[in-house]
Amino acid sequence: MYSELRKTLFRCFFLISMSTFGVFVFGTDPEEDQQMIIECTQYPSSHFFNTFDRNNVEYQYAKCFYEDDDGQNLTCVDGIETRWMNTIHHSVRVLTIAGWPDECLSPSMIFHHFPYVETLSVVNSSFVAFSDDFPYKAFFLKRLYLNRLTNLTLRTNLLSNLAALEDLDLQENLFTTIHPDFISSSSTLKSVFLHNNRWNCSDTRLQWLAYLNTSSQLLAKSRIVDYDKLTCQGNMYPGKPIHTVMSILKILHDECPKECSCTLSNLVNNAKVPGGGLLPLATADCRHRGLLTIPTNLPTMTTILLLQGNNISELHPLAQNSAYRKIVDVYLDDNVLNSVRPLEGSDWMLNFRILSLRGNNLSHLPIYFFDSALRNNNNAIRIFLGNNPWKCNCHFTPKYQEFLMRHNLIIGDIKDIRCREKNQSEISKALISTLSRTTICRKIEEKLNVIDMVNIFLATSIILILGKFCYDYYYFKKTGRLPWISSKIP
Repeated sequence: MYSELRKTLFRCFFLISMSTFGVFVFGTDPEEDQQMIIECTQYPSSHFFNTFDRNNVEYQYAKCFYEDDDGQNLTCVDGIETRWMNTIHHSVRVLTIAGWPDECLSPSMIFHHFPYVETLSVVNSSFVAFSDDFPYKAFFLKRLYLNRLTNLTLRTNLLSNLAALEDLDLQENLFTTIHPDFISSSSTLKSVFLHNNRWNCSDTRLQWLAYLNTSSQLLAKSRIVDYDKLTCQGNMYPGKPIHTVMSILKILHDECPKECSCTLSNLVNNAKVPGGGLLPLATADCRHRGLLTIPTNLPTMTTILLLQGNNISELHPLAQNSAYRKIVDVYLDDNVLNSVRPLEGSDWMLNFRILSLRGNNLSHLPIYFFDSALRNNNNAIRIFLGNNPWKCNCHFTPKYQEFLMRHNLIIGDIKDIRCREKNQSEISKALISTLSRTTICRKIEEKLNVIDMVNIFLATSIILILGKFCYDYYYFKKTGRLPWISSKIP
């Protein structure tokens, strides 16, 4: 009866500690994690053999009790009682440590006193790290359970000395990434369980699962028996299967051109796929690479293309290459584009979402085409046209102003759309949207007045000549004499 009471109390403790420790957050900063390990390893293993009050930690609440009648299954809660550390216990085969109260835990200390343990469970604790690697003397350890450890950081070589380890259970922790060498360091390990952790699939330290470039990575992945059950957590791809994300990352890596870097920006549910599916949305970053043309081949899942800061002068690939049909956001800022006419009549203009042409050499825009494209494109949310040397004249500018006002909700930088810089001109760098027609057309009208005067003179001369011809004809008919000027010609 007393044994049953102890088991009941222990189960209650588990429930309480799970709800208590569940609010902790696992640090993902590698430098911070390494510092935690260093702080633990500064204390030699002998420290844990001889004292239990470092940093004022009190072990007076520690309780150890057998879970069976033959003394093989021992559970210790809130530490290990001093009386259990005074001798070596040969009978214990299953050891459970729950609620470890210190910041560090020494595997050498455990196996010094419990050398024949075959199954070790360390659960429901918030210690930072193991102070040393599992020792060679852990000859019989086959199963290691590390569960609900809210602050634990794992060293790569922690398990490398274990010669009999077969199963490693790391479920229900707060790990965000794991190193392949940690899993492959033990030569006998067969099964690793990683379910219910906070895996950060955008962390490059976890993306070895996608590329598998080394034998260590291949071996590590083959040992993860619940790989298909693992899901991504955090801000990127939350709830998405890790195996799907990693497969997509592998494809993205293989298809990405060498002059760009490609990232998986999002992974959304695709209702168009029968039975459901995931639609990958990738970003191709080709900024400041000295490109003369737009890359011809991009990953099929690319939706955002960054081309800022290159020397691109033409847009034919964007208009003609079928690989660009799925690309909806294109940033071409700070290139050397002189014209956007290649985009006229292209299907891409009817489906794009963002087009940025800031900081190029554009002076004209095919107003009719752009106006028609925006009217028929339900996806367009932003166009950027600022910081270009726009030519301001009475023919182009009034139509351009109407276009800017008509689509002012889509054009995101109207205040940067200005006339080109011109010496001794009152419209130099003037804001086009607020420029008056009188100011734009004034000098043009002055030139037209001179031309009109010439035309009036020519018209008057023609009228006078015709009038003189008619008079001379009438005079000749009436008198029979030639006009005076004709009589003088020899």
